[in-house]
Amino acid sequence: MIINFKKQLTKITGQRGYTIIELIITLIVLLLIFPITSSIVISVLRYQDRLNKIAILRIEGQNIINFVRSHIRERTYWVYSNDPRSPPDTVECAASPSFYSSSNGYDIATSKPDFYFVTENELNWFTIFLRDGRNLEFETEIANPIIVNSQRVAVTSFSIYCIRKKNFSSPVVSYDFTLQVADLIPGVNPAKQTFIFHDKFKLQIN
Repeated sequence: MIINFKKQLTKITGQRGYTIIELIITLIVLLLIFPITSSIVISVLRYQDRLNKIAILRIEGQNIINFVRSHIRERTYWVYSNDPRSPPDTVECAASPSFYSSSNGYDIATSKPDFYFVTENELNWFTIFLRDGRNLEFETEIANPIIVNSQRVAVTSFSIYCIRKKNFSSPVVSYDFTLQVADLIPGVNPAKQTFIFHDKFKLQIN
């Protein structure tokens, strides 16, 4: 009976020892795998976030281009470098060859826009400009400025110019703007969270 008890004790002890070793090995494996798995999950989530940011930039950029096309391209006959309400009127790109450009569409010295679009017979005017390094603004003679972009993005740069190469052809207006997501992804180069957009259009024959 004593021998049987010793055998049983040895059997139990051996089973317990094997279970503890198994547990230790499992814990070690988990400790090794967890950081790797966590790193992979974080990388995937960050990549997905970056894709979402890129999608936002593309949508916002196209929205701005569509806004300019619908509110400016179809209605503009002339480009002025000063407020049409403040003579003398300065018409740009009226003859060829001519070129006129503006950085931000806004003159910091005068605190006024310096690129005005004027409709046929000079009945109405409107302008688009960047003055705070974040919001692209659109203004008309009858309304205060409105912000064209949403708060999901910041317009970090804006430039616009007109050029007329020949008298019998319409002036061409070209503009560029840079969009950056408002909430940058930590650890990712801001340049990789930025898009540059370009568009151009012809003015109505004048």
